[in-house]
Amino acid sequence: MNNFELCILNFELFRRADFVSKLQIALKEARETRYWLRLLVATQLIPESRLTPLLTESEELIKILASIVVQTKRKQE
Repeated sequence: MNNFELCILNFELFRRADFVSKLQIALKEARETRYWLRLLVATQLIPESRLTPLLTESEELIKILASIVVQTKRKQE
């Protein structure tokens, strides 16, 4: 490998690590959103029927983001 190819490889690895970092932040935010939605249900400030679709969607987003993080990390190895 020449220097140019090594630079490209390093850049790609950096981009992937940066991508994973941003996904992990999004995953953390999604989990926090789920926490607050559950808190609203527990305190009965908003009817549970209005929050159920949001809770379902937050769970789906968490699963999607977690899957992308795992798969991207696996490709880094």
